[in-house]
Amino acid sequence: MLGVYLPMATLLVVALLFGGMLLFSAGFAAFLFRYLPPQDARMLTQKAFPPFYLFVIISSGLVIALSWTSDLFSSGLMAFVMFTALAV
Repeated sequence: MLGVYLPMATLLVVALLFGGMLLFSAGFAAFLFRYLPPQDARMLTQKAFPPFYLFVIISSGLVIALSWTSDLFSSGLMAFVMFTALAV
C-alpha cells in the first residue's frame, strides 16, 4: 500500500517544486518589474530570494526522502537541484 502512495506523493512534491520555481521566475519577478519602479522591484526581489531558496531546498530534500528507496536516479537529480540551491 505504501508503494502506491510514495510515488504519488513524490510526483506531487516535484510538481509543487517546479510549479513554484516557474511561478517565482515567470510570474512574481515579471509582475514586480512591470508594475514597480526598477529600484523597488530589485529590492523586493532580493528580499524574496532567501525564502524561495529555502522552499527549493526543503522541497527537493523531501523528494529525495520520498524517492530514495524506489528511484535512485530521481533522488540523484533532486540532490543536484538541492545542492545547486545550497551553492547559491
